[in-house]
Amino acid sequence: MLHTRPWHLGPGAHAAIGLAAFLAAVGFVRALAGALVGAYPIYYVVLTPVVGFLLYFVIFLGLQLVRAVRYNDQTGSLDASLWFVWLVCGAFVAFVVGSLLRAQKVVADDEVRVGLLAAGAWALAVAATWLATKLLSRRDA
Repeated sequence: MLHTRPWHLGPGAHAAIGLAAFLAAVGFVRALAGALVGAYPIYYVVLTPVVGFLLYFVIFLGLQLVRAVRYNDQTGSLDASLWFVWLVCGAFVAFVVGSLLRAQKVVADDEVRVGLLAAGAWALAVAATWLATKLLSRRDA
């Protein structure tokens, strides 16, 4: 009689587990160091890796579901969509540039808000361009 598993995780989920486990381990080491010097309560040593693993696993799995990140069977790695990279990197640059431009004022206390608005505008522009290209490419086919 063959033994079958009731559920099977795909290779993309295994890659997400590996990445989330690594980031949870980093959180564990930081929480442990903070607890040893008295900067954090001791329960952070347990809470940080558990919450970190769940958060990063859901994020990586969600990115694979929306095809922003794809599992490459040939190399065994995760490949990011160029649209997603363009969106994230451009939003980061827009945030930094918007914050720095606003921070040049003598009494600027809203530079973070201006940076977030610039990053949001960039993200909306890239998302609208992506959507337009998807709609136009389907119409031409």
